Amino acid sequence: MFKARLLCAFIAILILNACTSKISGVRITDLADNTITFNSTQDDSMIVVVWLAADCPISQKQVLTLNGLIQYFPTVSFAGVFTHWDKTPDIQQFKRDFAPNFPLFRDGNRELFKKLKPVVTPEVQLIADGKIVYRGAIDNWYYALGRHRAEPNEHYLKAAIQAALNHQPVIRPFTTSVGCRIE
Repeated sequence: MFKARLLCAFIAILILNACTSKISGVRITDLADNTITFNSTQDDSMIVVVWLAADCPISQKQVLTLNGLIQYFPTVSFAGVFTHWDKTPDIQQFKRDFAPNFPLFRDGNRELFKKLKPVVTPEVQLIADGKIVYRGAIDNWYYALGRHRAEPNEHYLKAAIQAALNHQPVIRPFTTSVGCRIE
């Protein structure tokens, strides 16, 4: 059931903001090296795509926050996506070390990367009703590389999810993420 829910959530990635690009046909792999191809559409799902890097300390530390959001929003799907430089064994180690409560994938061919265009890890994209309604930081815990607050006082992703679930516009649809640059 979880795998089917996740696949439905990924299929929900349809239209990307103004460019309205479809993600149909984009392939990524799971940790068992199974390829998942998106071919159909479903507009009523909500998914958070989290771009991660196995060796990025901010990606590692934000997993706990993401796990909390998953518990807070059980109807929203989350998926961690690693870019081409992370190999499956590194992602498996990341999973063992940081225990994300969401499935992890590898975008080895950079197909999803080319469609969603993330800049750093971690960066999130909230896709609701087939459109990116929020992109950026999870919260303001990190304000510069190597610099962070004791705890965040702005929860951007949480606020965006709440707005989208209530069918309201996201007040702050874009924030700048702090993290490891995706080359």
